[in-house]
Amino acid sequence: MPPSCEHPPLCTSNASDGSTYVGFWQHGQQHGEGVYKPSGPQRAEVVFIQAYRAGTLLHEHVLRVDDVDVPRRQESRKGAKQFGMDADPQEAGPPQRSTAPAPAAGTVVVKGHRNFELIRQLQLGVLFSVAQAAAALDTTESKGPLPQDVFTQQLTQYFPATTDIAYPFRWKDYAPMAFTRLRQVFGIDSTEYLLSLAGQGALREMPSPGKSGSIFFLSQDDRFLIKTVSREEMRMLLRLIPEYYQHVAGHANTLLTRFYGVHRVQHMNGSSTRFIVMGNVFPSDVRLQRKVCL
Repeated sequence: MPPSCEHPPLCTSNASDGSTYVGFWQHGQQHGEGVYKPSGPQRAEVVFIQAYRAGTLLHEHVLRVDDVDVPRRQESRKGAKQFGMDADPQEAGPPQRSTAPAPAAGTVVVKGHRNFELIRQLQLGVLFSVAQAAAALDTTESKGPLPQDVFTQQLTQYFPATTDIAYPFRWKDYAPMAFTRLRQVFGIDSTEYLLSLAGQGALREMPSPGKSGSIFFLSQDDRFLIKTVSREEMRMLLRLIPEYYQHVAGHANTLLTRFYGVHRVQHMNGSSTRFIVMGNVFPSDVRLQRKVCL
């Protein structure tokens, strides 16, 4: 199928089998970096970053992994949680955990949920943005200064309706290279990041007791929190990101909130939804006895 090029040379091509390719085109051929998402049972397991020259595939590498690796990854993280990031396992002693597992909070966002389409759009956008930025920074160091224009960079992409997405939308990613560096500094692997946000496990919508009207979504492994924000909140955070990055680059173990991405979904009716992706500070295997609203 001919590609849809809302912002050429960056185009989207949807094949008849349901697979999707988002990447750069030249003279009607794939030319440059792109993200290929297969159809069928494989589509929730693997995504390829591909490089083409005049329609010829030069190389590719897998950015996603099969979900059979999830138990192994979760066990690895549990072992790290048990003793702390830097603690000696022989000195830490047994962890103090409730014997009864804490029930998963929130409402699972599945087909039929009022925000299902919005979440599918978010997941497709994050998939594209992280894959592109990860490919660009694949060989760079995770520390050091960044050019000032990196913090004002914006990536916009149009996504047509597909078998997965009922309605077309425009995606905007803010400072993608800066947030990719931040994820590197915090030790967030791109594969696990995408698997958490866009894997087979559905996101959960969390109840919000606040008055801001924001909606919170939690990844299926409880590692990442997604919050909808106003335009003013988003702009304020983006203004702070240069100094935030400078601080975090020298203090990777900071107790400040860990921000991983700022995005926007613009609907065809003109309305927009803005998101901030950040780390979840409440581990799911600890039962909370009391919550205090500050």
